Amino acid sequence: MGAQVRDRRLAVAALVLASLTALGWWVPFVPVATGTAALVLAILTLARRGSRPLAGRGYLPMAIIALVLGAPALLAAAWWSLFLVGALLADA
Repeated sequence: MGAQVRDRRLAVAALVLASLTALGWWVPFVPVATGTAALVLAILTLARRGSRPLAGRGYLPMAIIALVLGAPALLAAAWWSLFLVGALLADA
């Protein structure tokens, strides 16, 4: 498998995970894991692209969209999870 195909798969996986995080931020704890994985995969994709600047321009927008979509969704999911834990502990 070529490096460009691997990078494209990383970018697609990052975009899918970021979308799942954005759609399910209100579910406690699960989107935190998917959002973290999305950001890691998007950063890996962009870092791998830096070593080959002319290769694989098609997946670059997917990695950038995954970062832009995944970062705020991860923050919202983490905030919501912490809010729910705080509310549960306050009732106990």
